[in-house]
Amino acid sequence: FLFLLSSNFALSQSPNQKNALSFSASIFDYYSLFNDQPFQADGNLTYGAKVAYHRNLVGPLNLELPLRLGTITYPTPENTLQDFSENRFMGSFDALLQLQAFKSSFPIVPFLSGGVGVGYTEDLDTDIQFPLGAGLEVKLADKVYLHARSDYRLSNLDVPTTDKTFENLNHNIGLKVFIGKSTEETPDEEQTTEKDSDGDGISDLLDECPNEIGTAATQGCPDSDGDG
Repeated sequence: FLFLLSSNFALSQSPNQKNALSFSASIFDYYSLFNDQPFQADGNLTYGAKVAYHRNLVGPLNLELPLRLGTITYPTPENTLQDFSENRFMGSFDALLQLQAFKSSFPIVPFLSGGVGVGYTEDLDTDIQFPLGAGLEVKLADKVYLHARSDYRLSNLDVPTTDKTFENLNHNIGLKVFIGKSTEETPDEEQTTEKDSDGDGISDLLDECPNEIGTAATQGCPDSDGDG
């Protein structure tokens, strides 16, 4: 995070578009970490959806507020007849900080994220989780990106009669759409306000004499003898 913040190329993905919404399909995995077999869920994945609000805070740093809904199967105490529950409803709300690299002209924008969330699961206590994730955003069209992220979610809730917690993996893929007006200046505004060295109202790009006051008729050059 410190490296990206200090690097010259670490820019927010869309510095002129502050707000966005994303809509994603979600995969929940409580199985593989509990059994010490990362990414080997053996058919025990469940599914849901995520909707999130995104806000650019400053430079490469963004805020994401996701709401997740779905069903999960979670590990049960060792003294029960089955190792994992039947499908149970789950809902959670997170507050995440997201650190992006590169600007919107890049076709692929990687990012890191982290934060805290509170979740409710049917038949369980409220669970405070700490998601840490990494993902990519791929530009599909103006203001539209493919948004994908995987999270490791550390849990503060213990599985009874075990030395495990309800830590889990969460994978999301969907679309992110920027909303609202852009704050970017138009090219004409930039040329007249930032690139007119002699102040004669003619852009340096079109001014043949950028350091001497002239007229448009003489391509920005002075006409000292008045012959045109």
